[in-house]
Amino acid sequence: MYLLKATLFILSVASLTVNATFVERFENWAKEFKQEFHTTEHREGIMRKWIENDKFIDESNAKNLTYTL
Repeated sequence: MYLLKATLFILSVASLTVNATFVERFENWAKEFKQEFHTTEHREGIMRKWIENDKFIDESNAKNLTYTL
C-alpha cells in the first residue's frame, strides 16, 4: 500500500512539473510575442491551443523527417 501511495505521489508531482513547464513556456511565448488577453477565458483558450500546437510540433519533430517544425 505504501508503494502505491508513493508512486501516485511521484506521478502527481511529475504531472505538476510538466504542467508548470507548459505554463512557463506559454507565458514566455506570450511575453515575447506581446500577446494580449481580454479575459481569463480568452487566455485559457489560447493556452490550450498553444499546448496542442506544441505537442504537435514535438511529435512531428520526433519522426526525424527531412524538416523540423
